[in-house]
Amino acid sequence: MSKPVLGLLLGGILGVFDGLTALFTPEVVPEIMMIIIGSTIKGIIAGVAIGFFARKFKSLLLGIIFGSVVGLILAFAVAALGDAGKHYYFEIMLPGSIVGLIVGFATQKYGNIKKLGWGDLVAATIGVLLFSSFLRLFVGSWSMTVLLIVGCAVVVYLVKLAWDSQRNEDSAEPQEISSK
Repeated sequence: MSKPVLGLLLGGILGVFDGLTALFTPEVVPEIMMIIIGSTIKGIIAGVAIGFFARKFKSLLLGIIFGSVVGLILAFAVAALGDAGKHYYFEIMLPGSIVGLIVGFATQKYGNIKKLGWGDLVAATIGVLLFSSFLRLFVGSWSMTVLLIVGCAVVVYLVKLAWDSQRNEDSAEPQEISSK
């Protein structure tokens, strides 16, 4: 899986958990679904940026630093958007920078692993379905849950397409001919 795709997936998944940390702030619990969706989008944006950085610079330390900084900057931007007098800088920026740090580490360490098959994607899809069923508790409507499931299925399909195209590029490399 390429580093940008890994960043996209991991950023999106960790973005959900980043949003769930808002449950620790009782004043914002009524808005939890919008917070989770916003955090997921923020995680996807950070993940893609971190993944492209990881493709260009092959340094674990730089990946971690860049990931933390991107997560921190995006979280700061989100925290600054709050209502007048109700900015939750610490509550938003801490998990945002942790998500960036984890994605920065993972894209450098585990990006470009080429042992992903359909079985892995089926398992991931089942995991998404189970997670979406869990999300149903917070969402309150099946229509939103179905939308989440369809969105996740599209992401899984796009990842498989990206992986297949990368695998085809790798197999097109010329091989050495032995002179025996």
